Amino acid sequence: MKRWSLLLALVLVASMVLAACGPTEAPTEEATVTTAPTEKATEAPVTEEFDCMGAEGSTVSMIGVWSGDEEAKFKGILEPFLSACNVTLNYEGTRDQAVLAT
Repeated sequence: MKRWSLLLALVLVASMVLAACGPTEAPTEEATVTTAPTEKATEAPVTEEFDCMGAEGSTVSMIGVWSGDEEAKFKGILEPFLSACNVTLNYEGTRDQAVLAT
């Protein structure tokens, strides 16, 4: 039994030595990332009518967490509706969780 254990240990050590002395992988050339030029999207004129669902001339009050650029983008998203339905938006941006929870 002792002989088999010794033989197994020698085979394991020999396989580790041979694996460590094996050839190293040749360095590969890194791929260069190229970006294709993109065309700027153009906005098509809106030809559809908005269904204001009775909200014409109303005032909408909102409170949210957006401010700065985020607030401007949010208002830009709502602008077609606000203009088409003559709706006024009163938006207040805050990060106060107590105010947002009420």
